[in-house]
Amino acid sequence: MSILQTRVGSWSFKWKSVPRGNEGTASVEVTQMNKASGVISKSNTLTVSWRRDADGIRLILPDGTHGFDLQGQKDDDGGTQFNVTKRGSHLEWTAVPFAYGERETQANQRAGVKKAIRVRAQMPGKILRIMVVPGQMVEKGQPIVLMEAMKMENEIRAIQAGKVSQVKVTEGQAVETGADLVLFET
Repeated sequence: MSILQTRVGSWSFKWKSVPRGNEGTASVEVTQMNKASGVISKSNTLTVSWRRDADGIRLILPDGTHGFDLQGQKDDDGGTQFNVTKRGSHLEWTAVPFAYGERETQANQRAGVKKAIRVRAQMPGKILRIMVVPGQMVEKGQPIVLMEAMKMENEIRAIQAGKVSQVKVTEGQAVETGADLVLFET
């Protein structure tokens, strides 16, 4: 069975069927982890309807309809990471990964494959502060770079736990969209 998985903050989503086409309905398992204890605090299976539009997707959930703008980019392993902005709110998530199926992930773990993760600039800006050094262990969600873009400070966070292998920028440096900021291995 093909499963689409992603994680946003403390929430984990496992789609029981991959959303395909411009609209449809699917079952998704939604789980929230308590950050302090690492224990599941909420778990529920929902029926979710979606409708794609020019900028992203509208999800129809039991509590209402929510619109999200999506900006995706391919990573080095052929996967896709998205910047997700909830319409009509200040909520934004960067570098949200989507992984198809558990079999591929398990096969890579058994083979001992080390995966290098690239954290890239999602828009042009200036690096204000670098909060990690090569060799440092990083927890998922930990701030790694502070960047100014569009006259706002944006805290770039690690998308998963790992070890920093390279810092590709310096404080004060101007960067373009897609520029590598930090590389780390899982």
